[in-house]
Amino acid sequence: MPETIAWVYNTYDGTIVPLPTAAAVIAVKTLNWKGPFKTEQAVRDFYEKNKAANPSWKAPTKDPTKVAGNTADAIKDDLTPDLPSLSNADIQSWLLRIGEILLGIVLLGVGVAKLTGTPNVVSKAVRMK
Repeated sequence: MPETIAWVYNTYDGTIVPLPTAAAVIAVKTLNWKGPFKTEQAVRDFYEKNKAANPSWKAPTKDPTKVAGNTADAIKDDLTPDLPSLSNADIQSWLLRIGEILLGIVLLGVGVAKLTGTPNVVSKAVRMK
């Protein structure tokens, strides 16, 4: 049994692509994909009807590089937030800060035990005399 094809439209870059209907329904759940539509012309008609109310939408263009396989990547990119990448210097800085915090906790525990004269977990671990 052949798959039913539906068309979806990306309002950010204007790309229109054919997808299996199930994939088209998933694509529409993202923020900037519209559809599913029965034909490519239905996508263009939808854009013409709604472009005045949505001036930020890009005009639909059929991009041959975005076929079903590449469209999955495009949909994933739409759903993936832009996260900052951490360099080695950033990681080293974080590890240094974490080490400083842990050392501070140990020193506070030793100081409190010394001032109060009561043993605590830190002073037992350090074995104060």
